[in-house]
Amino acid sequence: MLDSLSTAVIELDERGCVRDMNSAAEHCLTTGRERVHGWHLRDIDGIPAELSEAVSATAREQRGRHLSECRLAGGLFDCTIQPLTGQGMLLELYDLKWQQQQNKLQQREVQTGMMDLLRRNLGHEIRNPLGGIRGAAQMLAAELADRELGTLAE
Repeated sequence: MLDSLSTAVIELDERGCVRDMNSAAEHCLTTGRERVHGWHLRDIDGIPAELSEAVSATAREQRGRHLSECRLAGGLFDCTIQPLTGQGMLLELYDLKWQQQQNKLQQREVQTGMMDLLRRNLGHEIRNPLGGIRGAAQMLAAELADRELGTLAE
C-alpha cells in the first residue's frame, strides 16, 4: 500500500536504521530498499548531516521535526520526522519539484488572467474614444448639413 504513495516514507528503528521504505523513498535516495535495509540513515550516500542530526534528536527527545528544502540524491525535499512511541521513527519526504511545478502552473494562470483583463480593458479604452469621435462627427455633420463641409464630417 505504501508503494502507491507519491510521498516518500522511510521507517526507521529507534537507532535511526532503515527498517522499510516505499518506492518513492527509493527514488529520493536513488537506492533500493534491500540495499540499505538495516543501515543507519547517516551511512546512506547523499544524506545531509542536517537530516542525520534531526533524526538523532527526534529519537533522543521523542519530538517531531520538520526540515525545509533538504537536498538529497533524488532532488529537493521537505522532510518530516515523527517519533513512533517505542517503535522508532517515520520519515516523510515531500518532493518540492512537484510543488514548484504547481507554483509555476499557478503563476501562468495568474499571468493569463492578467493578460485577458488587459486585453478587455485595452479594447474598452480604444472603443470609447472612437465612439466619442463618431458622436462629435455626427453632431458636426448635422450642423453643417447645408454646407459643403457637412460631407467631410460624414
